[in-house]
Amino acid sequence: RRVHGGDRFISFQMVKKKAQLPAELKAKLGIAQDIIDTLKDVGSLEEEWFGFERLLDVIEEVEALQNIATPPPVDMAAFEKWLHSNGVEGIPEQWSIKQIDEIEGNGVVLKTALKHGDVALKVPMSAMITFPSPPGSKINLLLMSSPFFQEKPTVALACVLLSEVYSGSASRFAAYINALPRTFTVPLFMTRAELRLLRLSGAQSTVIQSIAAAISHYAYILSVLQNLHSNNMNCGIPITLPFKLFRWAMCVLLTRQNNIPQHLALIPGFDFVNHESGDPTADFDDKTKHLILYAKRDFAEGSELYMSYGSRDANLMLRYSGFVPEGLAVTQVVANLHMAPDPLLKARTTVLSNIGVAPFQMVANESTEEIAPTITFTTSFNQPGAYFRVNFLGDTILAVVGVALMNKLEILDCMKRTGAKSGQTEVRVTDLFDVTVLERAKERTQQLSRDFLSQYPSAQSEASPDIREDVRLFVKRLKEAEQRSLQIE
Repeated sequence: RRVHGGDRFISFQMVKKKAQLPAELKAKLGIAQDIIDTLKDVGSLEEEWFGFERLLDVIEEVEALQNIATPPPVDMAAFEKWLHSNGVEGIPEQWSIKQIDEIEGNGVVLKTALKHGDVALKVPMSAMITFPSPPGSKINLLLMSSPFFQEKPTVALACVLLSEVYSGSASRFAAYINALPRTFTVPLFMTRAELRLLRLSGAQSTVIQSIAAAISHYAYILSVLQNLHSNNMNCGIPITLPFKLFRWAMCVLLTRQNNIPQHLALIPGFDFVNHESGDPTADFDDKTKHLILYAKRDFAEGSELYMSYGSRDANLMLRYSGFVPEGLAVTQVVANLHMAPDPLLKARTTVLSNIGVAPFQMVANESTEEIAPTITFTTSFNQPGAYFRVNFLGDTILAVVGVALMNKLEILDCMKRTGAKSGQTEVRVTDLFDVTVLERAKERTQQLSRDFLSQYPSAQSEASPDIREDVRLFVKRLKEAEQRSLQIE
């Protein structure tokens, strides 16, 4: 799992015509895609997890076919010299990079005190790895070969990073690459035992989707590489690119990418500053082409410098940053309301649309949270039974559940009453239901909450040497946030 280094990860020879992927690898990637396709139509979290376990089996089989070299030791001193020589201001006079602890990893430690609003560091664009990449870069052969890379800028920038990795010591970013983390705590880099901690949680579906997307994107990139190599076109990434290395690059991007005008970028030095809640204080100077980080508060000499990564809920923090701050909220918890095949689906959907609850995602205006939660209301009829996937949001979930439980006469009456208020964005269940229907909706919603919470002990009690303590801590915080959101009055 330690898949990164500053020199070449894999030795490879000059590109030859008619390069081909190994047949066994192609077959396993095909099986993986078949499993991913079936995951789109599952009828419950249990079915989804069962299919995901099979996908993990295939991913492990893919990784077993590939070899990856052991990376060289981290050389942070060389990286700090590289930062200074590439115009990153403040190092080594004002700050340095040090190991903080097992949870935070490396961080930026100040050698001089800073006042709120002082410039903490400045990074020129010339020191960044960017997408789009500079004209003339070999990697553009890959990035310009398909609209896919314009549509998936994170994947594209991961490919730019990989081209630098394969350049080894010849890359002008070699010192930076050698300072990047070897391992991550985002779900994409978790062991199977760690992923099982998320089983049946509100984060399960999004985690599975991110891992499924990674193996799908990897398979597509290999197919493009095969076409390029077959035409004797060397983009800097060999056709032998292993999934472990691609996954590492994607984790680097998930945890460190930043948007600057017209580019997605990895920003050396800036991306070693750890998170503290508050307002973001970074800005890009378009005239000087520098990323500037201002001190978000006063910092004493010898203290660690922090910045805010912005407003994200606990689920997104784990998925994209690999940690969950203590006490952070979660704004969406997904559960399934199972139903029999429903001839009244169209009528139910009409009622919900009339009151502003779309069949897919929308922003809920009733929330007072900083991050507006989303409502997910989907249906599946490819299984023997249908299900409604909803999140716990007070009146909104009561509206969805109540409409789902109505009989024919009730739903037809509700269609008439809500038709005149079509499109209103505020859900008021008192306008929708009589007392009987409202009580049924509350009872079913509370039962959903109890059922959901009852799954936690089995998902949380698993012990394994393959579970890192920081991962266990962050998943625990995520589940605590979910549990708080499920305490329905």
